[in-house]
Amino acid sequence: MTMAPPFELGWERRLAEAVQEAHALCERLAADIDAQRRAVEAGDAEEIGRVIGERAGLRDRLDEAARALTPFSSDWRRAIAGLAEAGMKDAADRAEKLVTLAASVAAADRRDLEVMKKKRAELARDLGGVQQRRSAAHAYRPAGAPTGPVFQDREG
Repeated sequence: MTMAPPFELGWERRLAEAVQEAHALCERLAADIDAQRRAVEAGDAEEIGRVIGERAGLRDRLDEAARALTPFSSDWRRAIAGLAEAGMKDAADRAEKLVTLAASVAAADRRDLEVMKKKRAELARDLGGVQQRRSAAHAYRPAGAPTGPVFQDREG
């Protein structure tokens, strides 16, 4: 009997490895949620950039794991049915945990994005206020007054 891809010899191992890799990557993304949240709430742009950069690498690897699962997703029932009973239970448990974990990571990312949007709006308002004060100060300056800093040589 010939098997069509992805159900070629060794497909069970490839499926298990892809699910395990996706689960491990989601766990790492979830572990970084607290670091990301602290950086966002503190407004620490350097730390936000570091955490987001690290998480982007994890997301790229998660995309690769998802691509490895794609051939099986079109016939998931056949894939699960081809596993031993213990393997079916393990695969179902892992898949359920993976979905739950991915949903919690996505929810945390959405929440942090909203916080960053609010901070960006606050910063824009603050910068707008600085510009208004600067414009008002320039409006009341006498004509011909120096526009930049004035340096004085006090030593001689």
